[in-house]
Amino acid sequence: LTVPIGIGPGRFARIGVARAELEREQRRLADARRGAVGAALAAFYRVLHAERRVDLAAERLALAGDLRGAAAERHRVGDAPRLELLLAETEEIRAESERLAEREALARERIGLAAALGLASAESLRVSGDLADRAFLSRLLDTGGAVPRADVLAAESEVRAARAARSLARTGWLPGLAFRLNYGHEQGEPLARPGLAVSMPLFHAGSEDRGVARAREMRARAELERVRHVSTAESEALAGIHASATAAAELLQSRALPLVRESESMARESYRAGKLDLTSLLIVRRDLLEARREHLDRLLDAALAGIDLAVARGHFQ
Repeated sequence: LTVPIGIGPGRFARIGVARAELEREQRRLADARRGAVGAALAAFYRVLHAERRVDLAAERLALAGDLRGAAAERHRVGDAPRLELLLAETEEIRAESERLAEREALARERIGLAAALGLASAESLRVSGDLADRAFLSRLLDTGGAVPRADVLAAESEVRAARAARSLARTGWLPGLAFRLNYGHEQGEPLARPGLAVSMPLFHAGSEDRGVARAREMRARAELERVRHVSTAESEALAGIHASATAAAELLQSRALPLVRESESMARESYRAGKLDLTSLLIVRRDLLEARREHLDRLLDAALAGIDLAVARGHFQ
């Protein structure tokens, strides 16, 4: 029976490798958490965006119903040809189809949110919030600042583990010590002989282990440099993207939407008064609806850009 004695430089090197590798895995866990929280927040804002698009489609359907009623009345009294009534009915059917399509898109986004949260079903998931409300992200980005990213810290831990592994490989030429117990029989009597065993690495001096450890350390240093550069580049680029996306959303919110509301009201009143034909009204409404959809898309872009920037700066770890 041989029991190795774990003392000396080799033992301390092994402990150093184990500690660095444990720290590396903990950092990787934090990095995975950072990505998971970012993905869940992005899915949450996509659900809010899909809900707003459903509301917009429902509003379009209600307006199309009113338009069809007005067209039917004008056709009854002889102020409008049957073509206008057909166009109004077609618009109502298309609005209903869009509402159903937007509800389907909302169901898909809810599935994505449930998956991001690790839920087994999206049926009981209740989501509330305002797509335009990004106060949480604004406070985080304005006051939180950047924190050391977990992937960079994990790469640093890998460098330390590789350095410790290289130190361990240098001890390969040292002899090993072990307690030894020989047990047997001599002339019918049991005999136990304790002792000390010394192993001499005559044919295996650890040159291969040292080469592998040196290559591992070089790779770890290169990976650390790459991750640091990626972290800096992402933070700088996403800061500009977030600023542009926020400005685009605020521009439509403050300047375009008031004009859209006024234009929609004027167009409907003009048609009811007979000052605007149905074809022109449909063209105007199509452009105004597209402007409102663009506003919703810009709000989503601003929210996603804020989440990406927060993730790039190391938050949510």
